[in-house]
Amino acid sequence: MLLAQRYRKARKKEKSRILDEFVKLTTYNRNYAGWKLANYGKAVFLQTKRGKIIFKPDLRKRKKRWSSKKYYDEEFKKVLCDVWGKPREIISYLTG
Repeated sequence: MLLAQRYRKARKKEKSRILDEFVKLTTYNRNYAGWKLANYGKAVFLQTKRGKIIFKPDLRKRKKRWSSKKYYDEEFKKVLCDVWGKPREIISYLTG
């Protein structure tokens, strides 16, 4: 990526400006963003207990996992109250 190449070749003041711009665009933590820019396209070897892992950093923004809230009807909540023996407020809180 062009931004990562510019970052690697730049002097300290320019790196700071590029990093500010990148953090603003991606909302990454500043340290993590700097690491991603510095290591983009490089093979990074990580040593683990199971052996070496080759990792190539990628600048694409991570996708947020989609999750849906679960909503239960009143009949289901009533059954839960009977089974668990808990007050209705707690059941409503736990089941959304």
